[in-house]
Amino acid sequence: MFYYQRAGFEKTTRYAGEGWADKASHLRPSQDMNARQGNRRDDASTERDVHGGWYDAGDYNKYTPWTNDYIEGMLLSWQENPDAFGDDYGLPESGNGLPDILDEARWGLDYMLRLQSADGAVLSLVNLDHASPPSTAQGPSFYGPPSTTATLAATRSFALGASVFTTLGLDDYAQKLREAAIRSWQWAETHPDSMFFTKSPESGMGGAEVETQNPTDRFLNRATAAQYLYEMTADKHFLQVFEEGYNSLSLVRERQTNQYQHRQQSLCLRYLHKVHANPTICQRIRQSLRAALYQPGNYADMLGRDGYRSYIHDYNWGSNQYKSQYGLFFWLAGEAVWDMTGKTSLPMLPKITFTIFTV
Repeated sequence: MFYYQRAGFEKTTRYAGEGWADKASHLRPSQDMNARQGNRRDDASTERDVHGGWYDAGDYNKYTPWTNDYIEGMLLSWQENPDAFGDDYGLPESGNGLPDILDEARWGLDYMLRLQSADGAVLSLVNLDHASPPSTAQGPSFYGPPSTTATLAATRSFALGASVFTTLGLDDYAQKLREAAIRSWQWAETHPDSMFFTKSPESGMGGAEVETQNPTDRFLNRATAAQYLYEMTADKHFLQVFEEGYNSLSLVRERQTNQYQHRQQSLCLRYLHKVHANPTICQRIRQSLRAALYQPGNYADMLGRDGYRSYIHDYNWGSNQYKSQYGLFFWLAGEAVWDMTGKTSLPMLPKITFTIFTV
């Protein structure tokens, strides 16, 4: 599916099928190879190469934080269970010795690298012209300026990618990602409040808003990036970002969560596996996660009240993601939360790999 969403990439009949073949899109003059900054459209000095990446779901625009989510999902899925993914999915890269899910992740990572400036800042989005099929789009492409949200999102992709590709022995590419991760982290730390709102009257770009002023979401973005940097470098000071702010999470503070707070759970569960994790913090996280799982009106308390025994509170756009995340939480909790005593008070779920994508 992500292969079909690639921007600037020809879909040949061999790989896409006769009914879905299309030339590479958005590579005309003034499009992705030499896009200009959206608020300086007459300034040729702002031109830069921003080709690649994937179209969004409701439009063709490329939103950097969401692009990171796709890359991160692929890398984490492979990291959880590398044997589940083959090199034979029928992509142009199939048979090259690298699992196809990582070929697709690399397509996204290469795009993210193009969005990064020398100082580490990463562009917030690229606005594309629309047409059907995509290759017939003729209007210009524009990009939005860097933002802290986008740059920290890219840090997550770069750092996690560096760890994954190091494991595979692709040291040159891993080093490139490692250097990019450090630069983007340093820029975000010195520009903690840089924002670009696509729906502002002066923007004229994008059909969705990816910036957030919610303190919890901003902390989660920064702390997740720091965790991946810790895994990449083994530098303990990166763990302190989480340790200094985890008490602010409603999961820990109130022992509650909901289907929109999966990132809190994921961040906390990942911390439990760190070599230098604080034992006291780990104990508190386990207690909070267990209490959240049994909170009235949610999770385990609702299993018998749903016809499919897979309750979620809201069915909305992307609700299949939330349903998958509930299942993923049960599985990860079975590995981490009930390990406090060496026993489980619920039957262990079979080990399943969950690949969660929302486009």
